[in-house]
Amino acid sequence: MFRSITVLVSAMALFAVACSDTGPADEMAVLNVVTTSNIVADWARNVGGNRVEVFSLLPAQADPHSFRPGAQDVTRVADADLVLSVGLALEAEWLSKLLDSASADNRRVVALGESIDPIVVSGVVDPHFWLDPLRVKMAVLQIEDELSELDPDGAAQYRNDAGTYIAALDELQEWTLKQVATLPEERRLLATTHDSLRYFAETYGFTLVGGTFGGNIAGQEPSAEEMATIVDTIIETKVDAVFVENAVNDRLARTIAEETGAVIVSGVRTGSLAGPGSGAETYINMLRSNVELIVRSLQ
Repeated sequence: MFRSITVLVSAMALFAVACSDTGPADEMAVLNVVTTSNIVADWARNVGGNRVEVFSLLPAQADPHSFRPGAQDVTRVADADLVLSVGLALEAEWLSKLLDSASADNRRVVALGESIDPIVVSGVVDPHFWLDPLRVKMAVLQIEDELSELDPDGAAQYRNDAGTYIAALDELQEWTLKQVATLPEERRLLATTHDSLRYFAETYGFTLVGGTFGGNIAGQEPSAEEMATIVDTIIETKVDAVFVENAVNDRLARTIAEETGAVIVSGVRTGSLAGPGSGAETYINMLRSNVELIVRSLQ
């Protein structure tokens, strides 16, 4: 009887050890990834799954152009296995200083914009490629490659998760094309005060009106001369609505609306995701909400 109990206890102990080896280990992150954008962070989480812990330096609803990292961000970057940035000069003003302070190995810093075919306007590269799901697919594949190189044991999972997410992006693309198709071509006019919708316009057949000057791509406000040109263009094209991004001061939009009679449409999200329950807390949800707002406002 004693021997039977001993065997039973030993078996239970071995079972417990086996469970502890397969349970928590599967749930424990292998890689620590820091991103400069919460949009990029969403991509990394979809590709990395439970093997990757992701932290976004940019908080929800923040402006990536004016963001300034804090002291804790230096530690996060220093401890990261991988730093994913947008690149294309979006974070140029603050990222290089942050990397210097963190003494980060440049081999661990990846600019995803280098893996896509960016739009160039008047010699200025437009960094807002995330508003085109087709280019995002290229960035997702780059993330998969980087994670697989650092964590070969997780390569199969990264490949599978990246494939699943790319399928979701394809579904988003098909849905968006159907929504845009409900708009007559003559009404596909996007008037903005910040030139961040160029990729969206190019992909879905819209014409940009207003925010079409190169300097504004980097978040700069238009000059008085540029403002006059914007107003004249909106009047000439008879645009009904001016779209204002959530992270941008709407003073310019109010000025344009007063001088042209166009209606201000706020709520377009282009540079940052929003918080939980907002309907724009993920990249795909953000694009869906933008499409719904734009199409509804132009119908």
